[in-house]
Amino acid sequence: MKRTYKGLAAWGLAAAMAVLSGCNGPEITESTVGQETEKIDLLVQNNSSGRSEEGLKAGDIISGFTVKSLSDSQMLQAELIGFTHEKSGAELIWVKNSDPELAFSISYYTPYIDETDINHVFEHAIIASSEKYPSKDLAFDLAGKSYSTFVNAFTYNTFTSYPVSSESEEQLIKLMDAYLSCMVAPDILKNENIFKREALRYELDSPEGQIQMIGTVFFGRFWLSNQYAGRSSQQSGGCFVPGSICFQCSGTFSQKLSESHL
Repeated sequence: MKRTYKGLAAWGLAAAMAVLSGCNGPEITESTVGQETEKIDLLVQNNSSGRSEEGLKAGDIISGFTVKSLSDSQMLQAELIGFTHEKSGAELIWVKNSDPELAFSISYYTPYIDETDINHVFEHAIIASSEKYPSKDLAFDLAGKSYSTFVNAFTYNTFTSYPVSSESEEQLIKLMDAYLSCMVAPDILKNENIFKREALRYELDSPEGQIQMIGTVFFGRFWLSNQYAGRSSQQSGGCFVPGSICFQCSGTFSQKLSESHL
């Protein structure tokens, strides 16, 4: 199977899970649950042998992670091994297949609480710099100064994800170390200007000029809000599921964020 198809399949599965977990959609009946369960069973099946190719079995402990499940994914042509980190409770899924591209992603449950898009701002600010890897913008440094095939971060309705990938295992480990250092000790904890840069700030280029509202996330969302497709997508959540998490991050983002700083 080509790498491109695997990547699209993985992103499609993740997007479907995000949508299902983020919105209070139409009424779900026993019949619809059964239909969806049958579809999922075709894609992910339990490993009947009870052991992975490496000989792992449920209950095994590796570096503080306990093996909880073993299954196979037809869609990804992969073996899926689920772990739980005993100390923190974090869940880990190892997708093992023949794809030469190696990837890692860490995700957090971050449901929206209002329309200021603070989760998106923190997504940017957290990977800007860390105590171990001080930088003006670490994410851009990683993308431009490493043998990476993908470096990015995404904020969805209910979770935030930080994925990186490379065809070099050594490079992937370095990328992982940099991103995880931001999760442990991000420089935003001691430099609030990082947050202001990504969220919203006032700038004056000259004494005679006008004060401008500037911000990375602010301008990105402002641009999206002024595009027909983007605006339609933002408003649809509030129309179909009013009062849900989808509605909290749709519509009047730019206005709400600017009002909160006036």
